[in-house]
Amino acid sequence: MTSQPDLPHDDEFARRTAALSAVTVTPSSALRARILSSRDRGVRVHPAVLLDTDPHADDTFAQDAPATVRPAPDTPFVTVAPRRWARVVALAASVAAVAALGVLMRPRPVEAGMIGGQLTLSPAMPRAGEPVTVRYAAGATLGRPAVLRLRARVRTAQDDSYESGVPVITLGALRRGQGNEYTGTVTLADSFVYAALAVEDTAAAAVDDFGGRAWELLRAGTDGQPTLAALDQRAHDMMGRSWEEGLATVRRMVALYPDSIAVWSWLQSFEGWMSLTTDSTRAVHAAQAARFAARLDARASAGAAAGAVVAPAELGRLYWYSRQIDAATRDRWRTRLLRDAPADGFAVQERLYLATARLPQGDTAAVFATLDSLWQVAPRDRRLQVAGTALEVMPRSGGETAMPRTWIARALSVDSSPGHQRSLATRLRRAESHRADGTAWLRRLTTTGTNATTLPRLLGEDQGEHAARIARSQRASLIALGRALLADGAARAAADTFRVATQAGWEPTAFEAYADAAFATGDTATAVRMLALVRTDPSLSATRRQALDARVPAAWQPAYATAQANAPAELSRRVLADARRRRVEDASVRDAQGRDITLSALRGEQGLVVAFWSRECGPAVEALPDILALADALGARGVPLVLVAEQSAPDAAMDSLLQRAKVSRPMYYDAGGRLGKAFNNWGTPQLFVLDGDGRVAFAGSSDLALTRLRAEALLATRP
Repeated sequence: MTSQPDLPHDDEFARRTAALSAVTVTPSSALRARILSSRDRGVRVHPAVLLDTDPHADDTFAQDAPATVRPAPDTPFVTVAPRRWARVVALAASVAAVAALGVLMRPRPVEAGMIGGQLTLSPAMPRAGEPVTVRYAAGATLGRPAVLRLRARVRTAQDDSYESGVPVITLGALRRGQGNEYTGTVTLADSFVYAALAVEDTAAAAVDDFGGRAWELLRAGTDGQPTLAALDQRAHDMMGRSWEEGLATVRRMVALYPDSIAVWSWLQSFEGWMSLTTDSTRAVHAAQAARFAARLDARASAGAAAGAVVAPAELGRLYWYSRQIDAATRDRWRTRLLRDAPADGFAVQERLYLATARLPQGDTAAVFATLDSLWQVAPRDRRLQVAGTALEVMPRSGGETAMPRTWIARALSVDSSPGHQRSLATRLRRAESHRADGTAWLRRLTTTGTNATTLPRLLGEDQGEHAARIARSQRASLIALGRALLADGAARAAADTFRVATQAGWEPTAFEAYADAAFATGDTATAVRMLALVRTDPSLSATRRQALDARVPAAWQPAYATAQANAPAELSRRVLADARRRRVEDASVRDAQGRDITLSALRGEQGLVVAFWSRECGPAVEALPDILALADALGARGVPLVLVAEQSAPDAAMDSLLQRAKVSRPMYYDAGGRLGKAFNNWGTPQLFVLDGDGRVAFAGSSDLALTRLRAEALLATRP
């Protein structure tokens, strides 16, 4: 058992809290951004924070927000009335509110040629029922229409991490006054605790979401400070958007609400996710766990005499927090949690583990009896986990009953998104007696399962991007159906399905599955063409290319060679269909000797990749060897990669890091943040692909394989 440090006295506790919360926020460093490397393809999952390990899924903050039933997504949260702007007073109030929070992204003035605009909110932290005056100074993105639309991702105290399931609604209209200024007034429902905002034209053809940051509103308490629920939901919203902002939010929570177990558990989790755990942080958390344990023990003793009990949520939270302290502390609180609060979300999770541990002994009946009882008591956020466990276990237990339908219906009651339906339909096919049902379900998904209703438009997503995401989801359903048909021996039907699925997009695994179906139906010409496309993908290894080559019959080798020669142009056509080219200022970067160099001077004839990077961003540092390897690969193809550090000049820490990493290529510096402003960048590592004319063809992505694919697509268009 790890020795426990003495609990700090109040003044020492205050000092540690201040040290934890005294953080300089740099919104341009979005830690963990590359884990969500497919954001522009609609992915919203963080593998390190799965449902069964999310320590914050069942937090409730009833003291901060009234118990209000959340409206349906199409129910108005606000009333809107345009009004004239009281410039000086509103601006001063907005600045004061932002300064009070200490973690909000700072606005910047609109300058000539700037892509995005500037939204000012007064107050930025409204109390319940308090109207908010909105002023928007439009940039180049939205032009100067008479009316713009204000949209928001509105969170209540009970919403989960990431964007999934959080409604995006229209708050109302902003009307143009003089020049590029727009104004309006909104009043949010009392259930609101946090909102992320964006402005768009009325056709949603263009959207300004502050470069992915989104502007923000937080609910204030009676003391004028952001409520615990508001900060908690801001941290949830930052998951996958900006891990550094999430950490800054949590540190602010520690400073304002140090007596909350949930706050310290948040901090412990963020430190773990961001590789910030040290012996010192472990000691702080051990001390806090001991303090909270003593508090709950005292309350339990007093409550026993008065006939009261400790709240289940507190037991669950302290158990989760104690898991990282030591085994004895963890086991003590787990035992107490399972005994005194068996329906708490964390208790349900532990009972799931205990139930599935019986499977090796073949006691499946008891397992399913336990799972059924857990479903009855589990909170909503754990129900999907219970249903998923049942469906995962089912193939091992036979599954030849009506049970799969029961559990699938339960899973759908929690999440009915097209992607989840595809997963459930595929699982249903694992039970032999339900294979046909699963296939029929996939077929329905290809026709009516994916649309603007089942896949709503996200905040910051324009209509074109939304349509493209819907199309990708429809193709994914077709590919899943094609695989199912091929597995069932219906090669002709599978080939027909893959033919439709592969008309657009770049999906090498689908191309290869199409080749399998084509070979099975005797359509060798199509199979060879598909294999040539797969072979062209730049991420493929030499070994994989050799394996593909071996599949082509000798008589078809000349046709295969011709298909390979045509494949780069096909890759270019498919990938560039998603390009959104825009001009950017020919901003300069600074080299290690202090000289300013324009991007046009660094750009090659074939294009350029600009990689924003930070030594203070853990994932960026971790990705540095891969970025350098990508730079070598693209450089050999005539596309330079410019590595730009988010600091004004080199320093000793940077020199040391570059020396340890054996970086031989130049590092450039974004002096004054000029380049980041020109690109509207928010995050590291973020890689932008520019064409040979200096236009941004693809916005920032932290997916290095996708960046290489995009650069290769541009290469095929050059003479």
